[in-house]
Amino acid sequence: MSVERWNEEGKEWDDDHGLLDEEQIAKCARAEEAEGPFRSPVPTQQVSNGEYMPILQTEEQQRVEARTQELADSASKKLGMSRRQFLASTGGMAAAFLAMNEVFGRFFDVSPVEMFEKEAFAAKGVPRNLFVFDDQLHFVRSSRNVAQSLRAIAQGPTSAMSPTNPFMSNPFNPDGLLDELGDPWTPWNPALIGLPLLAENHQMVQFIKDVYLDSQVTVGMLSNVTSFTPARNVEEARPFEILTAAQTAAGRNFINE
Repeated sequence: MSVERWNEEGKEWDDDHGLLDEEQIAKCARAEEAEGPFRSPVPTQQVSNGEYMPILQTEEQQRVEARTQELADSASKKLGMSRRQFLASTGGMAAAFLAMNEVFGRFFDVSPVEMFEKEAFAAKGVPRNLFVFDDQLHFVRSSRNVAQSLRAIAQGPTSAMSPTNPFMSNPFNPDGLLDELGDPWTPWNPALIGLPLLAENHQMVQFIKDVYLDSQVTVGMLSNVTSFTPARNVEEARPFEILTAAQTAAGRNFINE
């Protein structure tokens, strides 16, 4: 996916294809354009976000895919729905887990009845006291001299009405392709809709409240955003969301204290 970047004046800077070179990109196909992929609830082959070259589908992954299709075909007929509808349900997720157990050995606590009964699936669902370890918690700047672009994108199309939003359309989806919810620009978090695009919403106190108090995160490992060339000093970091390594470490120490 190409991502448009913006300089401190809000103008388009360049077109970044991630870390893959042009030769590698030419060997890849966009996920929504690839021929014949099986839309499993759990991916059955490796995909790339532009940071690494994906490997070909393994023999075990092919077996998981084939078995998931068999289970989905059989269960959907018994339930009187299409295979696509079944795969989008909790039953489809159960089928994928069952297929992986058959190929790789029993890793998931799942039973066949969960393909047919939502209540059975929910009974083994995520506990309220689940330990959540966020191993890629990107930490961004509080003070910036441009609009809060990520906050604007996360709020969805309603934020495009704000004069501080530099994106009148979703820069991550310039072609308006529909996502799994049938929307070209689904908000990342509905709770953000209508929140003013102000710098104070990116302050560290708000960050601590949102992540460590109001979410299910138990432990969050802070990391810097790698969308741009690492900043060697504050002057290089200030135009964008990023922090220097020293600033990230200082933020970590403050949060831990």
